[in-house]
Amino acid sequence: MNKRFRKAAARFPKEQGERQGRAASLAWEAFSQPGAALAFLNGFDSELGARPIDLATASAEGLVLVERAIAARAA
Repeated sequence: MNKRFRKAAARFPKEQGERQGRAASLAWEAFSQPGAALAFLNGFDSELGARPIDLATASAEGLVLVERAIAARAA
């Protein structure tokens, strides 16, 4: 009997995973409803010009922009 193996899923480099986790943690802490945090992170944000989770994951500069956006919306 032949077994079919799945290819290993591509993983984020460590730095990307850390930035993604930081953005998600901040959003969960800042927004009172979990759904609001998910909507913010996964929805396109016209002020940022991208999905916040993608922006934060892509670069350290993107994470700073997302951190500022979270702080502004939580205030």
